[in-house]
Amino acid sequence: MNGTSFKNKLNNDASFRNETGHIIKNNSDYYLRKWKTSKNPFKYSGWNWAAFLVSPVWLAYRHMYLWAVIYFVLLLLAFAAAYAFPVIIHYTALPEESLFVWGIVSLFLAGLFFGFKGNTLYAKHVGRIAGFLENKNKQAAPLFNKTGTSPVSAVLVFAAAALLIYPAAVWVSSWAENIPLPEGVYVYEEGSSPPSPFTAAEEVQVFEKYSGALEVLYVGEEPIGDRTFEVVLSHRENEDASWEQLSERSYGFFTSSRVSLHLLDADNPLTNTGEYRVEIFIDQETKGTALFEIVN
Repeated sequence: MNGTSFKNKLNNDASFRNETGHIIKNNSDYYLRKWKTSKNPFKYSGWNWAAFLVSPVWLAYRHMYLWAVIYFVLLLLAFAAAYAFPVIIHYTALPEESLFVWGIVSLFLAGLFFGFKGNTLYAKHVGRIAGFLENKNKQAAPLFNKTGTSPVSAVLVFAAAALLIYPAAVWVSSWAENIPLPEGVYVYEEGSSPPSPFTAAEEVQVFEKYSGALEVLYVGEEPIGDRTFEVVLSHRENEDASWEQLSERSYGFFTSSRVSLHLLDADNPLTNTGEYRVEIFIDQETKGTALFEIVN
C-alpha cells in the first residue's frame, strides 16, 4: 500500500477508516485528519509536537519500537563522534564549547526529524497493520503488530534504551581510550585516564594548582631495554622568561616502549605556577617534549 492508495481508502472506504481509527485509538481524529488532507501521507503529513519534544517516548507509546531503537542508535553515533572533538577543536578554529553544542544539536536534529516525519512514519506503521488485518493470510510479528497505545512502553523506553546503549557506550569509550598513541610525550593527572589520541591533541595542557599529582607518559616505537632513560623537567614564569631546569632523573631499564612516571606534585604549596617543559632523552638523544601550564 502506497501513500496515495492509503489516503484514498481513508476518504472513500468507511470500513477501512473505522478500522484505521481502531488501530490508532487515542487521538485518532487528529491523525485521520492529517492523513486525509495530506497530498501523500507517506511523504509528509504535517508537524507533530509530541514526536519533536519527546521522540523516544512518543515512538514507544505508538508501538514504533524499531524507530525508537534507531533514535538511540543515532544518539550513540553522536556520542562516538564526540570523542573526535578535541582533535577537531585543536586543528580548527572551533571553540571548546563546541562539544556541549554538539550534544544539544544532536538532540535537536533527532527531534526535528521525528517532528517533521513522525506523522508520516506513523501512517506507514498504521497502513502496514491495516494491510495485515485485511489480508488474513499475512502475519506479522506480534511486537510490530500492536494497535492502540502503550503508556507502559513509553515509561520503560529509557530502561530498555539503557540496556541497549550502555554496553555500546562503554565499548566506544574503551575503544577510544585504547587506540594506540603516536610516539611522543604526554602529561596527565594522576588517577585520571591516560591520554588518548582524542584527549591528547592539545599542544599545551593546562592544570590547576592543587589539582593533584601529574604523570608523564612516554610512548616509543620500541622497548627501552637497558638504554639510559632520562626525564628533564624545566620551568619558567612566562614566555618572556628563560627556562630553569628543576630536575633531571635517570632510569636504567624498561621492558616496554610505553613508560609512565610520576612527574610533579601540583598540590604541593611550593610548586610554582607558570609554564613547564618535560623532555625525554634515551641515551642522550631527544625523543620527545611536552609543554604544560599550572595555573591558580
